[in-house]
Amino acid sequence: MSASANRHRNDRALGAGAVRIVQRSLVPDQGFGDLHPVLARVYRGRGLHSAAEVDHRLAKLLGPDRLGGIDRAATRVAAAIAAGERIVVVGDFDADGATGTALAVWALRKMGAARVEYHVPHRFNDGYGLSEGFARRIARGGAGILITVDHGVACNAGVAA
Repeated sequence: MSASANRHRNDRALGAGAVRIVQRSLVPDQGFGDLHPVLARVYRGRGLHSAAEVDHRLAKLLGPDRLGGIDRAATRVAAAIAAGERIVVVGDFDADGATGTALAVWALRKMGAARVEYHVPHRFNDGYGLSEGFARRIARGGAGILITVDHGVACNAGVAA
């Protein structure tokens, strides 16, 4: 039986009210060349329109020296590691938050931190981001230092606590 005849037979078997799923071909985006169409769509959604606008070189990233307070933060983390303080990494519950949290815990342990743990606020009980109540609970639990991953920029009350 030909593919066409088989398709018609399957259409009749589905019935009149059935919805048919049709696979569309992915036409490459001319502005992004050989880039995968899904990634091209993500870039377009972020306001980019060509491969020339996408620069993945590390030189284009913000240098660590331009992060305000980075020297003080690094000194504080080093002191906490040396003193054996309890370090708590608080991450977000999404994919990049979980990945960043795992990476931070791993890196701190590789740097010699003996007392490192992580916490992720419960989305429904603790709300979104680093809340003041959550930060206070971590502090009451004996944390010497709290490091946030993938949140904290807009969580002023939690950071202040």
